[in-house]
Amino acid sequence: MPSRRAGSSPAPRTMKEPMTEPTLKVQFAPGCFDEFEGTQAELDLLMAEIHSMFEHMTAEDLAASSSAVDFEQLSASDPELAQRLAESLDAIDSGSKSRTLQ
Repeated sequence: MPSRRAGSSPAPRTMKEPMTEPTLKVQFAPGCFDEFEGTQAELDLLMAEIHSMFEHMTAEDLAASSSAVDFEQLSASDPELAQRLAESLDAIDSGSKSRTLQ
C-alpha cells in the first residue's frame, strides 16, 4: 500500500462525466417565413413552438423521428407544395454557395 506524507491529501479522484450530445440549435433561414399569413404574435408563437420541439433533442433523436420526403408521391398529391419545397431547397443550396463571411 503506498504511503502518504503527513498533511498531504490524497490525489483527487476523477470521475468521467457521462458523454452527452449537445442539443440541436434551431436557426431560421432569412425569408423562411415570407409566406406566413398571420400576425406577428402568431409568428412569434410558432417560432417558440419550433424551438421547444428541438430543445432537448439530439441529432440521433432527430434522425430516429424523421422520415424522407418522397417527391414523386408529394408531386402527385400536392404539386404546388412539392414545387415550393423544391424551390426552397434550391434557394438554400444556392445561398450557401454564394455566401461571403466577413
